[in-house]
Amino acid sequence: MRKTLLKFHIISVSFLIVNFLCGITFDINLNYRIALLVKILFYLSGIVLFFLNLKPFKKIALYFLFYLISPLLLFLSILIDGIFGGILISFFVFFISPPDVRFQDENIKIYKVHSGLLASCCQYEITQNDFLVFEKKIGEFKFEENLQFEKSKINYNDKKLTIKMLLKEYNAETENYYAKDSVINIPLKRYSR
Repeated sequence: MRKTLLKFHIISVSFLIVNFLCGITFDINLNYRIALLVKILFYLSGIVLFFLNLKPFKKIALYFLFYLISPLLLFLSILIDGIFGGILISFFVFFISPPDVRFQDENIKIYKVHSGLLASCCQYEITQNDFLVFEKKIGEFKFEENLQFEKSKINYNDKKLTIKMLLKEYNAETENYYAKDSVINIPLKRYSR
């Protein structure tokens, strides 16, 4: 059982690395649900392999110890206030956090990109479903506010995504906020196959 689980652990980490590199290089990733499931199974296999390598103790158990103590390190980094704690939290959350889906329909998804705790707000990525299990990045944009999208206010075609929303603007003369209808047009990039 130990050898089978170790093979699964190595295959899953290789799979996640290839998925990450394909996302950076070709802007094509595995569907986020499948990738999250592989991440969870990879993490759990590391915890189980730690206990399987305790008796008799093997040096590889020190590697698998990381999977067991990482929740404790995450909790300690929350307690540490300041930049060092933020860096530790960002490191752990980057690898295990599920993507933040802000909009989804049968063809496209809009994600809020996790940039870390010390990054500026807010970067969004637009993906299109491709072959049922893949997602192709077709656009991205940055906005100064944290946005939630409504399906009725998003239109898209091959060239652009149009988002209609109500934003708050500040009037310095009256020192009040007022609502303003806004339209954001985001150009979409298409890739040839």
